[in-house]
Amino acid sequence: MSQANEALNRTFQELKSKYEDAKSRAAHDLFLIVEKSSKDLSPDQFQELYVNVNHRLAQAIVSSADLNEKIGGIFAVEQLINFDGDDAAQKTTRFSGYLRAALRSNDNNVLIYAARALGRLAVPGGALTAELVESEVKSALEWLQSDRQESRRFAAVLTVRELAKNSPTLLYAFVPQILDCVWVAVRDPRILIRECASEAVGACFEIILTRDPNLRDHWHNRMYNETLAGFKSNNADTVHGSLLITTQLLQKGGMFMRDQRYNDACETVLRLKDHKETRIRTQIVAMIPLLAHYSPMDFAQTYLHKFMIYLQGQLKKEKERNTALIAIGKIADAVTSAIAPYLDGIIMFVREGLSIKARNRAGIDEAPIFQCISMLSIAVGQTLSKYMEALMDPMFACGLSPSLTQAVVDMAHFIPPIKPMIEDKLLDLLSIVLCGRPFKPLGCPENKAPPFPAFAKDFVPTAPEHKDEEVALALGTLGSFEFAGHQLNEFVRDVAIRYVESHNPQIRRAAALTCCRIYVRDPIIHQTSLHAIRTVADVVERLLVMGVADPDPEIRQTVLRTLDTKFDQHLATPENIRTVFLAINDANFEVRESAITIIGRLTKVNPAYIFPPLRKLLVNFMTGIRDSNDAKQEEEGARLISIFIANCSHIVKPYVDPLVTTLLPKATSPNIAVATTTIKAIGELATVGGTDLVKFIPKMMPTIIDALQDLSSQSKRDAALHALGQLASNSGYVIQPYLDYPHLLDLLINITKTEQQGTLRKETIKLLGILGALDPYKNQ
Repeated sequence: MSQANEALNRTFQELKSKYEDAKSRAAHDLFLIVEKSSKDLSPDQFQELYVNVNHRLAQAIVSSADLNEKIGGIFAVEQLINFDGDDAAQKTTRFSGYLRAALRSNDNNVLIYAARALGRLAVPGGALTAELVESEVKSALEWLQSDRQESRRFAAVLTVRELAKNSPTLLYAFVPQILDCVWVAVRDPRILIRECASEAVGACFEIILTRDPNLRDHWHNRMYNETLAGFKSNNADTVHGSLLITTQLLQKGGMFMRDQRYNDACETVLRLKDHKETRIRTQIVAMIPLLAHYSPMDFAQTYLHKFMIYLQGQLKKEKERNTALIAIGKIADAVTSAIAPYLDGIIMFVREGLSIKARNRAGIDEAPIFQCISMLSIAVGQTLSKYMEALMDPMFACGLSPSLTQAVVDMAHFIPPIKPMIEDKLLDLLSIVLCGRPFKPLGCPENKAPPFPAFAKDFVPTAPEHKDEEVALALGTLGSFEFAGHQLNEFVRDVAIRYVESHNPQIRRAAALTCCRIYVRDPIIHQTSLHAIRTVADVVERLLVMGVADPDPEIRQTVLRTLDTKFDQHLATPENIRTVFLAINDANFEVRESAITIIGRLTKVNPAYIFPPLRKLLVNFMTGIRDSNDAKQEEEGARLISIFIANCSHIVKPYVDPLVTTLLPKATSPNIAVATTTIKAIGELATVGGTDLVKFIPKMMPTIIDALQDLSSQSKRDAALHALGQLASNSGYVIQPYLDYPHLLDLLINITKTEQQGTLRKETIKLLGILGALDPYKNQ
């Protein structure tokens, strides 16, 4: 209990951080603490802790004047919505009260996060969801209709938007009232409120799109007529609001904007393209690609030339260039080859932007340039080939970035002739980032370093604070890009593998994944020469040590899961087997799971070395479950036995009787997690034991049927259904269950009638098929 309270104090302190990532991690940690405490503590102790958690959340969200603490509390509520150990109705009432208080804040960030959490709370299926949606929509409508108060109006449109996204069925009845009141927010002086209101309108359009066509057409027409009236206004806010709603009609209105309405929208955008207000010009540039995607043929024939002249003019303005480049790329994606006549002019501006970036790597955002190149590659394919040779060096001179990586991936796929050139330059760039020199191909003399490529002549070193990010990206790119024309195994062994010892966990993780991915694809993993075996062994040993000894449990888990079946021949050496067995004693449960999975696979490769310690391990698992009084240990032991059975079935066969004797008492545990996991393990055991389990059926069936009738736990019922199906199909115990337990058939049929579409209903129907049919003449 004291440890849990210490962890709570630390977590609530972290929730006050000014950094969003830190608050998100702390909120998730709080969820894990609460979930773990619900299993480890007695009901009275847990209730005391949970009351304390809710009291501190109320203080943070309702009473605190610190905005960071308030937002951290909202993050925590958003996580705890997923906690199943609380009464659903009480949880909804309590959390909605906290969030309503937050929605009366005057801070925009608090309002945004509170509305998002409220939307999560209103997801259908929870208790009191309908009452919650009705109450919040009525409050939002009241705020929209009252005198303007900026924070209330913003909270209202945020609430409507989130409820529409998360609970569309319940909101459907309120859509007419919302659309009737929303124009006051669409024309609000604050741009943030206008944009959020238009998103709320778009979410309402999505709700009515596939429902009543008369209602849909009525409101599409009303909203469209209001936009036309807005375009006649001299007020810039009103015009901007009409543009935002037109955007939503194009995106979410189905085919409402076709024919004359489409032409009118294009003409309106052309008329407003030179408006004196920046926000209107920005919205115009964003709308042009939407018009192109809505009707590509009409756009290409009638409006493409006019809009391309306008956008090329925007490319000459430094402040407008980035949005114009992205708009051109999206237009190319819509009209495909029709963009070809404008490529000369576009590429000229692209090269100019790249040369500026190469001279000032820190001061220019190159992402829009690479996004444009990427979309042009997808749109016109090999038509772009003639420009690529001149573009390559300026592109790579910008340095490594996620946008460059995505661009070269798209170019290599859609413009195959230039893929060898891309591979060479990208490998040189990655090698320079990782080891400070160009890529050294196989066969290159040791004493002769390859020359630096032209794009790297004027390289400016990355700032130290961004170096780790660049190295992690380089490793990720090395592992994910398909270098078909190069053998990279020695580069990985000599360069990439060194980064598994980095101080930065992100780099260590990227290095491990990259090494595994490259060796899985490399032919060397199947070769049996001494050189090949040593090369792979060097890397596998380093990765295994990392999988056992890395201080970060997520990295240990990632490494062990990434070592797939292709490594088994190299993992099956005695030294490596001993290392994997060390991971079975890891403090992290997921690491132990991964280690047992690997050991199970290796039994087929080196059984003589693995079987003796594996038998001892199984006996230890059984002893641990039988003698334990700790719910968490029991649950983890049962899960490990399930994994053991699934991966080492040939060892388990002689131990079926003691395993059933050990597991069966735990299947009736009052702890739901222990009972569920144990029932799953018994089901797995049935797949191995088969007919050996027939003698235990009289003891097992009452436990399984009781679990099926336990309405308090969906997971327990799921496990019981699946286990009964496994028992019946593997032991031949079919039809007879209906005769031995007459109420079983009624129970299963009742599940199919009362349960909604989902896994429980599907599993029940599957089980009915496995158990077979009774003779209708004998059983009326």
